[in-house]
Amino acid sequence: MSVFYGSNYFGLFPIGLFPSAEAMDIHLQRADERSKAAYRLIEPVSVEIFGAPNKYAMEMMNKTAGSGIDVAVKSQFIGGFIRPRSD
Repeated sequence: MSVFYGSNYFGLFPIGLFPSAEAMDIHLQRADERSKAAYRLIEPVSVEIFGAPNKYAMEMMNKTAGSGIDVAVKSQFIGGFIRPRSD
């Protein structure tokens, strides 16, 4: 999780990485109650998805967008990698 502060801005940016679209679906299915509890303390303003989500995730994001939160899906992978931490 990253937290940024500026003279006119404060933001909290949780980042979740999932090995597959199916793993993201499972996360979303299990996170519903925790998200509702968190939204009592924070005001989400946007969600960004990088990669091609499944139908379930898109349905959830459409509900999110319908509540006034900006949702952006960037499904076209161009290149790069995520390096796992080696212990």
